[in-house]
Amino acid sequence: MQRMLRIKGIKDDVSCFDILVDGTKMTAYQGETVAAVLTANRYYCLGTTSIKQRPRGIYCGIGLCHECSMTINNQPNIRACKTKAMPGMRVETQNGFGRVSDDEEYEG
Repeated sequence: MQRMLRIKGIKDDVSCFDILVDGTKMTAYQGETVAAVLTANRYYCLGTTSIKQRPRGIYCGIGLCHECSMTINNQPNIRACKTKAMPGMRVETQNGFGRVSDDEEYEG
């Protein structure tokens, strides 16, 4: 069922792997961006705005805006539309400007 929202013609020999999104495993295919993986899995709300807590999602899709900013591998404010999915990647919904967890160190 996951392949239904992916571009037709993806070859069966393309390697796939799992990423973790807010604690849920999602299958990603080699070469996909995080935004593509999320869209293929019908995951549209990527976070909320800082002041009014309104939902954010993919807007421009080319990295010009920051609507798709998420916390990826404990680094806040990473644009999902420009970031290639990697095996074992941890992606988290970002509320507002995001922040680094107290028990992990920021690597930016």
